[in-house]
Amino acid sequence: MKEIWFWSDLHLGHENMYKFINYDGTPCRPWTVDQILEAEEKMIENYNSLVKPGDTVYNLGDVGSKTDRISYFMNRLNPSRRVLLMGNHDNKIGAKFLGKYFNEIRGCYNLENYIMSHIPVSSCSKGRFKRNIHGHTHFNLINLINKDNEMTQIPDPWYKNVCVERTNFSLINFSEIKEETEKLIEKGIIRIPEKGERVI
Repeated sequence: MKEIWFWSDLHLGHENMYKFINYDGTPCRPWTVDQILEAEEKMIENYNSLVKPGDTVYNLGDVGSKTDRISYFMNRLNPSRRVLLMGNHDNKIGAKFLGKYFNEIRGCYNLENYIMSHIPVSSCSKGRFKRNIHGHTHFNLINLINKDNEMTQIPDPWYKNVCVERTNFSLINFSEIKEETEKLIEKGIIRIPEKGERVI
C-alpha cells in the first residue's frame, strides 16, 4: 500500500540551525555544529527506514542552505515521489536546483481538506480546512488566540507542526495525522464550523 509522509525544515548544511534555541530556552536541535553530519545521517536513516518506492513525501520547506549537502542527502534517500512546498530559505537555493530532487514544487497545497504550507496560514482559514499542516516554526507551536484577539499560552490543535524538531527528526504518516484529527474533532477540541461561521 502506498503511504503519504510529511516532514519539514531539514536545513541541510545550515550550521546556525545547531546554535538556535527554542522559546523555552532549550536547544533547537540535540546536536552541536560539529555534529551536523551526524544529524543529517540520522535523518537519512529515519527516512530510509520508513519510505518505500511508490510512497509520496511532502517536504514543507526549508530543505537546506548548501547545494552540495542537499545533493548528497537527496541522493541517499530511498526512491519515492517527492513534493516540495517552498519555504523562505528555499528561495535562496532556487526552484531550478531543487527541481532535480522533487517531482513537484508548490507554494501550498490542499490534500483531503488539509491545507499544507511552509509558514502557518492565518487562523481565518479555520472555516475552510480541517487542519493546517505546516513547517517553519521548528519546535515552537502556534498558540490559540482568544475572543479578544489576544495570544494565549495554549497551543492551537488546529495547527499540525511537522518540523523535524517536532517529529524526532523523522517523518510522520498522513494516516496518523488524520486519526489524530478525527479524535480531536470527536472530543470537540477541533470543531468544523458551519458555513460562514468564524472559529477561533
